[in-house]
Amino acid sequence: MTNNKQNPWVQKTNSTVAGRNVYQTDSGKNVLYNKRTKTGYVIREKDEKSFRIYHNRYAMAIAVFMLFYSLFPNLLYTSIISVGFAVVLEIRYRRSFLPNLVKIENFKPRKQMTLVEGIAQTHDKKKCITLTILYLALGILMVLNGYQSHHTNLFLVIDYTMLAFTLYMAIIYIKAISKMD
Repeated sequence: MTNNKQNPWVQKTNSTVAGRNVYQTDSGKNVLYNKRTKTGYVIREKDEKSFRIYHNRYAMAIAVFMLFYSLFPNLLYTSIISVGFAVVLEIRYRRSFLPNLVKIENFKPRKQMTLVEGIAQTHDKKKCITLTILYLALGILMVLNGYQSHHTNLFLVIDYTMLAFTLYMAIIYIKAISKMD
């Protein structure tokens, strides 16, 4: 006997694709726009999760670098691993992900979907507040870890850069919370 009721522990999220080079058509479709080729790629609902991964591929490579450097403090090996990770993601993005999307040749972008607008459209204040706190905590803890681990000046600069990025993301989420109904 199957139960067709939805699992109360699994939440359906209102996801909206947004960010740099993401636009909406008049019919409400999300389109990733490649300025160089003037091609739009329709991001369907089933492609959203993969899009988020590939859209953040460089941030993920930096995170891999920071993780591996904290575990194995060898700059050469850590750099090779993180650059290799970035290259693999880039190849998969160009050769696997983009070709599977619906193309719109000579796409004319109209309404850009900013990250703040996309987050605000989810109407999930609890998630936004949680992510704001987590971004702030991550940035502060990275800097504190740098001092406690006696990082070199180069890595303290990287830690402060990560703090600046996490502050930026926290501000984005605070703006989104203020725009929610």
